[in-house]
Amino acid sequence: MKTLILVVITAMCTLRCRGQAPQGSIASGIISGTVRGAGGSIIDSDVVSASGAPASVSLHRNARTSATAAIGPDGSFRFPPLVDGTYQLCTQTPSGWLSPCLWNAGAPTRVTLSPSQTSANVNIVLQKGAFVNVRVDDPGQFLSAADSKSVAGLLIGVSTDSFVFHTAALLSEDTSGKTYRVLIPFDRSIGIVVVSPSFQLTNASGSLLAASHGNAIPVLVPSGRPPPTVTLRVTGKTNP
Repeated sequence: MKTLILVVITAMCTLRCRGQAPQGSIASGIISGTVRGAGGSIIDSDVVSASGAPASVSLHRNARTSATAAIGPDGSFRFPPLVDGTYQLCTQTPSGWLSPCLWNAGAPTRVTLSPSQTSANVNIVLQKGAFVNVRVDDPGQFLSAADSKSVAGLLIGVSTDSFVFHTAALLSEDTSGKTYRVLIPFDRSIGIVVVSPSFQLTNASGSLLAASHGNAIPVLVPSGRPPPTVTLRVTGKTNP
């Protein structure tokens, strides 16, 4: 009799448990869409990323709360399954398109996945930016000497709308200096930040830049106009 009762209880539990989702199960929400440039131009390369705050604090150890997806030849993208939650979509497009997560703060694309919305299709529209070159003339080759000793001493970039500092990329270098490049929005005055505690720098007019804190050089690029080149000059090293 005891054996029979145990068998019945086990069977009832099995039937009941089959109708319940296991705690911490993996959700299967899907986010897909397209990336276009302003004016409808197709962006057929680079990457879209999704990062989110999950709706539940109890997650399966394999639950996915962030992902990246390549942009296809037709401008489309599709993320792998994500758990329920709200996701911010960002683009990584070094070809001159501004990331909405860096510029125009508050305007990046956000998507929410939930039991009632298990999929979402979004269209991301990007604005074109202006590549500004920053030429650092170094006739005394102070930068080259510092590089050989693994001393940085020079930081160039911009502070974006999302308060993330975007460092300028080294575009080229030669015996007389280096050229950096940074992407900024059109039709806005943006400060090109230059910090150099190790070197004495002057701007295009010959004025000495402050060494201990950042110098913001305003640059405005009107739409349809070629961007200017910001010219700096290394005149020596600062006293230790």
